[in-house]
Amino acid sequence: MLNTTYFTLLAGNTTKWDQEILDAKAKDSGPGRNLRDPDFNLCEMQINQHRRGFRSARLSKTLNLGWVVCYTSNLDNRATLFGGRGCNPPLTKEQAIKAGIQWANEDPDNREFIASNRDME
Repeated sequence: MLNTTYFTLLAGNTTKWDQEILDAKAKDSGPGRNLRDPDFNLCEMQINQHRRGFRSARLSKTLNLGWVVCYTSNLDNRATLFGGRGCNPPLTKEQAIKAGIQWANEDPDNREFIASNRDME
């Protein structure tokens, strides 16, 4: 689930994936129980969702390679999708945003493209 305090959803519709987590949390919630409860395994849920096709990518600024779009998850080895090494000239912020949105829109119910609120200022 996207923490909107720090991140903005730029493309994708992950409602069904978020709802799975909310439903599991509600099912496992009782007196004194929460997401940190050992019976609620968020990592396991994320691995399961990944196996079923959910992907998330993020806009990132590199120190010397311009803007990139990379997977947000270690399940994808945080691989770079667009920009980075071998991209000459480096991507501008606008080019990276466009590439990320196009990527997410190829399968919007299973992909999200996000950016930190700080990067969007």
